[in-house]
Amino acid sequence: MSDDLPIACHHKGVGVHAGQSSKRVARIRKEIDEVSKISDPVRLSEIAADCSWSPEGRIYAAALCRAALQRAVERREARPADVDPERVEAAVAGLSTIRWADPDRYCSLFDMDRERAVKRERPLDDDDSE
Repeated sequence: MSDDLPIACHHKGVGVHAGQSSKRVARIRKEIDEVSKISDPVRLSEIAADCSWSPEGRIYAAALCRAALQRAVERREARPADVDPERVEAAVAGLSTIRWADPDRYCSLFDMDRERAVKRERPLDDDDSE
């Protein structure tokens, strides 16, 4: 049995978690589209840490942030002082796993301000991992 939340579909290469309404998936796709237009690692790190965004949008923002930081290293440019790669990783930890996903909201149990996250249409349970 996998601990990963199942993926229903992909948008721009980003896995969209299963068990969400079509209205919710449309919102997630819009967020992914919005994130794809951002190149500023500081803004991407802010989105990754903001649980008012969907887990999928946050995961994508973190991936783009990591890529931007890697490009800076490869080009021997200074990384933005405001972006800590470890904090970016910590911000999205648990977002795609059953074990650490908040059962009632679209965020992780690690998120400090979970009340800002959108409520799930139905709570997660152990059956969601299959």
